[in-house]
Amino acid sequence: MDFAMSSAYPNEVDPHEAYLRSFATMSANTRKPLVAVTESGHDLRRIRDIAAALRGGTEQLRQKPYFAVYAEPVSPLQHPYESMDKVLVCARVGAPCVYVPAPMTGATAPITAAGYMTQGTAESLFGLVVHQLCRPGAPFVFGHGHAVLDMQTAQSSYNAVDGYLIEMGMVEMAKWLDLPNFANSGTTDSQLVDAQAGMDIAEETLLMMQAGSNLNHNAGYTDFGLTASLESIVITDEVIALNRKLLGGIDVCAETLALDVIASVGPGGHYLDQRHTRRHLRTSQWRPTILNRQGREAWAAEGGLDLRERSRHKALDLLSLPESRPLAPALVATIETLVESFAGNGADATAVAVPAMS
Repeated sequence: MDFAMSSAYPNEVDPHEAYLRSFATMSANTRKPLVAVTESGHDLRRIRDIAAALRGGTEQLRQKPYFAVYAEPVSPLQHPYESMDKVLVCARVGAPCVYVPAPMTGATAPITAAGYMTQGTAESLFGLVVHQLCRPGAPFVFGHGHAVLDMQTAQSSYNAVDGYLIEMGMVEMAKWLDLPNFANSGTTDSQLVDAQAGMDIAEETLLMMQAGSNLNHNAGYTDFGLTASLESIVITDEVIALNRKLLGGIDVCAETLALDVIASVGPGGHYLDQRHTRRHLRTSQWRPTILNRQGREAWAAEGGLDLRERSRHKALDLLSLPESRPLAPALVATIETLVESFAGNGADATAVAVPAMS
């Protein structure tokens, strides 16, 4: 996975601080780019100050931002103050803005895919126009959801095939507009990490990668987006790696055609002892980390675990590892100082010393 975004928010803190503390925690625990959710433009400015501390200053952050901000209209065709405030602050501070309409087919958008796409495109482009009027050239990402209201169950499905068609259509729309896009991937409507979950995750992820979607979020969401699953995140990561190998195609050159090796081995021979086999052993074959390729006896000897159990073990193993590139203690202390100052009285963070990034 190439970027991080919170799957849930802390409920043991003041609700007005939840997004702030979530961003601070992510910033302290990963060097990957982030997509942040904020409560308001004021909240966004606080997050910007934390990011500036890590980047070495506000101008350095503007030149090389490491986080984007998620914002939404209210379908159909409503753009409340809270949403526009975040869009405008993004433009002013230089944070990439991800503006994501997420209407439901037949409820807050037309039930037809083409009608849904028409409304969703208009809603996202409204955000773009306001954003660019504030600061022409500011970074903007064309966001789109694909919520399908199941008329039989009244559930908003993440994984209806109709939604996949809409999502792929919106990716094409973003390409036509020459804008980067933001979509879903790695989700399931299933309440469990079961066969349906595996089917949903694999299908959605492959379709979005084939379509050429740029940023794909919500990996690990289950139960119509109401639950986040660590096992599902691990499975999605495996599916992404598998699909990257699949979509990478076949390298054809003199070395890979191996005509000299074929001639050398000849009829009835084998390739196990060939240097060519050893040279390409690790690059020609993709190796899974949680998918089972053992025979039954070996699988049973290691506990006979299914995919959900293997994914859970890997998730727990990853959580137990120390951070491979920890932040300097001074930076961690700066983040904590900023968060506490914001949580206490909302004081201006500019008085806090900002150490250089290590």
